[in-house]
Amino acid sequence: MSVNNQGCWFCETTDADDSYEVFLKKDESKSVVNVPSCSTCKSKHKKAIIGFLIIFFVVSLCGAGLHVAVLFLSNAELSGPGSAIGAALALLWCVPALILAFGWVSYCSKGIKPQRHTIKYPELMEKLNDGYLMVKPD
Repeated sequence: MSVNNQGCWFCETTDADDSYEVFLKKDESKSVVNVPSCSTCKSKHKKAIIGFLIIFFVVSLCGAGLHVAVLFLSNAELSGPGSAIGAALALLWCVPALILAFGWVSYCSKGIKPQRHTIKYPELMEKLNDGYLMVKPD
């Protein structure tokens, strides 16, 4: 095993050949925790994130756009309370978009821990319990 002689934290079946770096800070002390990962899991995580964003924005924007187009093509009153109701209905397209997008993430993450489980890595949990905070890299 190449990364700290550990297996992949996410699939627990493959040798780790990569890692996710988590940057931490406590007072003036800085630390980096490397969560071991294999390239296959990293690839699945990337696919899940990109798919989530594409599905969410396509479904929500197309749905809202279609809804607005229907409102404009109909003889509906677009002033007063009707405009607020129309806007709320257009925003409701975010709900099916989120459902589909999270379904995609579940599909992509079958058999592995999702990337959000990085925070459950024991070494990282220990540091967070000691008062460290996650920060952006310098």
